[in-house]
Amino acid sequence: MKVKTLIIMNKKAKTSPRNTRPETEYDIARKTHRAHTPRHFIDIELHPDQATADFLLAYASSNAYIARRIRAAMRKGLEQLERNKTYQQLRKEYGTTKTHLKTLTPHSDLAQQETEHLNNIKDQLNYWQEYYGVTHARCIEIAAHYSKETGVHSQIARSTCEDVWKGVETILFGNGKKLHSPRNEYEYPIIKGREIRTGIILKVDKKTNELYVTMRDAHERARNKGHKKRVIRFKPPEDDLWLMSEYQRVVAFLLDAHAEKKHVRWFMETGEVTSTWRPCFVQIKIIKIRGQWRYHLQICVEAEPLPKYKEDGSSRYDWSKTGRVGLDLGTSTYAASAENGHYVEQRNLGERNNRSTLEQEKKQRRVQRAMDRSRRASNPSYYNANGTIRRGQKCWVRSKRYLRLASVYHELCRKNATNRRYANNETANRLRSHGDVLVTENVSVAAWAKKARPVVVSSDENGNQRRKSRKRYGKSVQNRCPGGFLATCKRKFGSWHYVDLMFRASQHDHMTGEYVKKPLGQRTHCFPDGRGSPRDLYSAFLLEHADACYDAPDRGACVADFDAFYEASVRMIEGMRVSGIRVLNSGF
Repeated sequence: MKVKTLIIMNKKAKTSPRNTRPETEYDIARKTHRAHTPRHFIDIELHPDQATADFLLAYASSNAYIARRIRAAMRKGLEQLERNKTYQQLRKEYGTTKTHLKTLTPHSDLAQQETEHLNNIKDQLNYWQEYYGVTHARCIEIAAHYSKETGVHSQIARSTCEDVWKGVETILFGNGKKLHSPRNEYEYPIIKGREIRTGIILKVDKKTNELYVTMRDAHERARNKGHKKRVIRFKPPEDDLWLMSEYQRVVAFLLDAHAEKKHVRWFMETGEVTSTWRPCFVQIKIIKIRGQWRYHLQICVEAEPLPKYKEDGSSRYDWSKTGRVGLDLGTSTYAASAENGHYVEQRNLGERNNRSTLEQEKKQRRVQRAMDRSRRASNPSYYNANGTIRRGQKCWVRSKRYLRLASVYHELCRKNATNRRYANNETANRLRSHGDVLVTENVSVAAWAKKARPVVVSSDENGNQRRKSRKRYGKSVQNRCPGGFLATCKRKFGSWHYVDLMFRASQHDHMTGEYVKKPLGQRTHCFPDGRGSPRDLYSAFLLEHADACYDAPDRGACVADFDAFYEASVRMIEGMRVSGIRVLNSGF
């Protein structure tokens, strides 16, 4: 099938008359209040009939087509920029100039010259990006063109354009290497509106006090059946009390025409930001679970999430405690110390209810090996005699067995990812209930997953040279997700601090005040008095007792609380041995 070539001329944008009314004090206060109000999503699963499900799938397919067209145009421009030697030299020069500018005294003559030089380089970089069409305006033009062709609402197409442009920005201005695209056989791009009055319109039925959304049925309009709105009704399950409470607050906001004005007036009088429960926009997520398409409607609201409660009415998490929580993060485990050493915890990452994830990881590896055998049997001409893949362009043949195995592998990955996310949230909530200030080291999880440097070549007895394995912790980072856990902790704690690079929690001994580097295989810290403590747990204790500048442990506080910490760690280790809980690389 031939793909139509898109040619868009640079035309002057049509200017529409705008309201030139000057902003009042209330307008400015409303903008400030909206900017400072936290937001969260309410996720409600839809149970549409067959006609609505077909409509959503067709709409999502058209939206994915727009994303592919934008992505293809951006990839072409990025490839041309990569081949342009002048552009690559300008990028290097920009990096060195920016680094040099940081070392200069602000507002000095030399700093001003370097700033002017930096701005000149920016202008040249922008010129080449515009020359090859790698700009935000170009993405918007392509989205608008294909929005008319497919019938997708312009605001939804614009949201899709913004999502693609975020990926382009990571390549232009960050450390991104490639513009990736999702696979539509398992998940479609999110159908996201930009506000509740256009695209996906959110309304409330005043007779039943229930929410519903309307969308323009572009496919029926394309078949000359007129402009039609498709109504999608939804309601959370009655037994989900938390979700029902949030749903009712959104309904109450939409029924009260002056709801936001009350909150803004209160903000103007007191300066206090309150939750308005104003729905900002609606998006629909379509994902395949157990071989079936599932539809989730998500409402973004301006409010703090409601607290969750147990069946007896008590709060699920008590976040009233204040104080520090020291966190020592590893590739597969974490160790925490709180309440001046009276509470300690060391567990595996990504595990819930003390159930090991090793069996699930083995299942994934077995399915991957089966997929590889099937792929090799179907494409024998693409492999060398030693089993490596040949160079050159290929058109892979995927058998029915391979497709079935790929579906099984995707379902395993989805389950494990969901389990990791739940485990990280539960662990972060538990740690937050013991303090409100997080103290940890500034670790680079991405560096753990990368291969070691430099390349080491060793020789065997026969003189044959062989490269030493450069693998580090890529699989552990993938299966345990330490970076996601740290990001979740930062989001839930009131404040968090990184200790200084020379803190060296794993090397310090508060009894002697010395720093002794331990080999990685030594998992127990031995004290001068003959006692010992798990290395990671003791590091968490030292992080909790950092001084006010977070550059070294507070030796006096460590001496005062060490006995309580040691007793708590002994009780924890004994309890884990009795219950049969195994912590990876823990030393006990």
